[in-house]
Amino acid sequence: NHGHFKKLALPALDKNKGWYQSIKGFDYDGDGDQDYFIGNLGLNNKFHANPKKPLHIYADYFDNNSSFDIILSKTLNGNLVPVRGKQCSTEQTPFLGKKIATYNQFANATLDQIYGKEKLEKAYHLYTNTFASVFLENQGNKNFKEIKLPNNCQFGPTLAFLIQKNKKNQLMDIIGVGNIYEAEVETIRYDASKGFILNSDNKELKSESTSFFPTNKNTKAIKQIEIQGIPHFILFNNNDRLSVFKYQE
Repeated sequence: NHGHFKKLALPALDKNKGWYQSIKGFDYDGDGDQDYFIGNLGLNNKFHANPKKPLHIYADYFDNNSSFDIILSKTLNGNLVPVRGKQCSTEQTPFLGKKIATYNQFANATLDQIYGKEKLEKAYHLYTNTFASVFLENQGNKNFKEIKLPNNCQFGPTLAFLIQKNKKNQLMDIIGVGNIYEAEVETIRYDASKGFILNSDNKELKSESTSFFPTNKNTKAIKQIEIQGIPHFILFNNNDRLSVFKYQE
């Protein structure tokens, strides 16, 4: 807006808050406007956030030292409770060792009782209620329809998308890749994704019309280059060699 960014109000999208990783604009349905593929953490994780039970994150100097503390919290029986157990929580914020003596006491306490209501109220607070990677169908007039990508697009995080023309049927393929090995210590790494390929004739986004892309490394990005007129795909793998794939008809 005259050289300045202004947030656009999109009520249909404001209700969803995710750990979004990537976005790619593309006229998927061929109606002349930009649709969007949105990469999220994927549904193959231990948190299972949803609109009724979001995953909350509080961050502050809870034990008044120089290290920034992060608290993960979920809803249980109408109350916020910590995701991490007593031992891990105490290692991060040692004052809990004196405040809460037993595992049983910790297990039956709410987040307010453990950390203090005042500390939580002044802490940095965010929440997520969806981890699904999605397709946003642009319906015009700032209206979008959100469609969850098929299950085999949800095995892991989608950190990057690439749009490639399929020479066999002259349609466009949507390639998604990504894994995250750098998970926090109590969570196993996100390494189940083998990438995926969606064809633009798959208007209903069904799993049976989705193919895997042959990679399972700690991939962060994908780019296309031409070598002697043939498309090649370069995958950027963290702490590893590049992976290069040649397009074959």
